[in-house]
Amino acid sequence: MRPAAIVQLSGLETVLLRAREDSVEFPYLLANHVPMVLIALDRLGASAERLEQWYEQYRESHTLPPMPPPVDPIMRAAWTEAFGDRTREADYRAFFIGEARRLGIDTVIRTYLPAMVNGLAGSATHPLMRLAYGVLKKDDQEVGTALGYWAACYLPLPSATGAA
Repeated sequence: MRPAAIVQLSGLETVLLRAREDSVEFPYLLANHVPMVLIALDRLGASAERLEQWYEQYRESHTLPPMPPPVDPIMRAAWTEAFGDRTREADYRAFFIGEARRLGIDTVIRTYLPAMVNGLAGSATHPLMRLAYGVLKKDDQEVGTALGYWAACYLPLPSATGAA
């Protein structure tokens, strides 16, 4: 039997792996900017040490809470039923990471985003920003996390009235 291949993670991947244990928000309803800033810093050439230093400083200064525990798995046939329930963050993140892996990034976005776009107001549009960074990085976990974030904090915009 051959030993399992050892996967060497980049500095960015190592820190993102740890950061995904944190909630997407911290009290009170503030957006966790960690993945977006880490991806930007990495693209600007920051070292692994700098990424780690920045993450630790942000995590401590914002007292980032861990992702809340799972409540109940999200089922594909009823995936919209818990829209806007922040206690379902872990459930939605797991669902969408699985869907991003199953379908691929482009297809998961095309499949699910039309039903979610009216909830754009949730968390002051930060799920959309996080989704953009996940697409930029071509990272199915980050895309899944962003879509899960969007579903958990879904906040529908009011209907258009045509009024000025």
